[in-house]
Amino acid sequence: MYRISCHTLQFKNRSIYDILTAMKEVGFDTYDFTMCNNDGCYDQFIDKRDYIKRAKTLRKFADKLEMKCNQTHSPFPIEHPSFSKAKIQSQYKLLIRSLKVSSILGADYCVVHPLNDYDDEYNSAYFKKILPFCHKFHIKVSIENMWNWDEKNDHACLASCSNHKNFVHLLDLINDDFACAIVDIGHAEMKGLNTSAVEMINSLGPRLKCLHIHDNDKHHDQHLLPGDGMIDFDEIIKALKKINYQGDFTFETIPLLNVESMDEFKKQLKRIYDCGLKLRKDFLS
Repeated sequence: MYRISCHTLQFKNRSIYDILTAMKEVGFDTYDFTMCNNDGCYDQFIDKRDYIKRAKTLRKFADKLEMKCNQTHSPFPIEHPSFSKAKIQSQYKLLIRSLKVSSILGADYCVVHPLNDYDDEYNSAYFKKILPFCHKFHIKVSIENMWNWDEKNDHACLASCSNHKNFVHLLDLINDDFACAIVDIGHAEMKGLNTSAVEMINSLGPRLKCLHIHDNDKHHDQHLLPGDGMIDFDEIIKALKKINYQGDFTFETIPLLNVESMDEFKKQLKRIYDCGLKLRKDFLS
């Protein structure tokens, strides 16, 4: 617990091996294996026939670097009203593969988005369909708070788990020890959702096992480094202390790492790692 981790989106054609090596060089010993790109589409291993072999090869590489996979991120969306039956079946197949890969990598949790456009009851059935595989692979599903967008009024609007009340309600409906919560700090602070990261943390309590840490202008989903936006991280740290949070500090500062040169990539990784050290120090003080 309390490890400092970061997403591994593969920008600029960098391989996961290059990313992990760079992370290790700047101080990380933990990573969040991201099995999707910035649009949610899969782009790592799980669409390949030899995905199990690829995952085992990555595990060996990470073990040699002494890098621990604390959590993973599955592709999304799995279902949408516009999807065909065949498309949904294909997406489910990738999701189950992502749970298997998570297990091979030694992750504790696999982050799975709820179905934004469906109600809590539908989402409860969706996660109950996934949970037998979680039990089989010994991997917990960590459900992330999400949002939809109101184009007319230019702000976020209701989605599954978009505020603290419907997040808790969904977990109550699922009622399984292998289902827990991840609070995406930035998502919780978007205008229009009638919640906050502090409210979510306090409401979820011990069911909060993971974090996606990033900042924003309290309006848009910008994924900035804490301190570069308007979110009050002092209050978030206080809330995490209050519930005796036992998880890691995992960053999802996506645009920060979308840079051209490897030198700049390492420079930004170091900024993220140093920010993690500060947040952890504040939490433990």
